[in-house]
Amino acid sequence: MTSFPELATRYWKSIHRVCWNLLSDRKAAAEVAEATFLSALHDPGILPRGVPPERALYREAVSRSLHRLPAVRKTPFDSEGAGGAIRQVLLRLDAIDRAAFVLREVEQLPTEEVAAVLGIAPGHVRQRVHRATMTLTGFLGRSFEAPGAARSSTIKTPRSRSST
Repeated sequence: MTSFPELATRYWKSIHRVCWNLLSDRKAAAEVAEATFLSALHDPGILPRGVPPERALYREAVSRSLHRLPAVRKTPFDSEGAGGAIRQVLLRLDAIDRAAFVLREVEQLPTEEVAAVLGIAPGHVRQRVHRATMTLTGFLGRSFEAPGAARSSTIKTPRSRSST
């Protein structure tokens, strides 16, 4: 069995990063990450036997972050640049879509692990990640287009030479 200080040392960065990516607020992310580890320390049910500790900590951190989201959304957004734009789009996503995207694409957890953390089927994880990716791609594509650039849905092909 792993000691609590060992768990905290090993998983603090990844748990904090998940909270930060879900909440987009450093102070709130640190508070939620801290609360996650404190609850794991004081409540043995948070780290059940037979469940990898990382999965249980992710589950607790995601749950706490999702419960905190409405309060964070009311605060002004202060990030700039592409990273800030991505965070703004992440905030527009459905909370579960955002959690699935962050765990799968940012944290690089396997789909099955994300499914276990969120308590949904692996197929639903893939759907939610795809939906989040399409939303991000669509929004960011529009945000970073050159001003006045027209989007064309047709493919231009060279004119064929006519034999006259």
